[in-house]
Amino acid sequence: MSRIVTDQLTAAESRIAPLLRKELNRMINECEMVSRRVRIIKVLAEVPGHSD
Repeated sequence: MSRIVTDQLTAAESRIAPLLRKELNRMINECEMVSRRVRIIKVLAEVPGHSD
């Protein structure tokens, strides 16, 4: 690859990396929140005296 292409690729990767990291963190946090909600619902469903 030419020096120009290499430099442009490096610059693009350095801009993309923080965006990708931010999006991955958002996705992980969302999954954790959904997991907590599911656990809460399961616990509430197991409460004695609970009827459907």
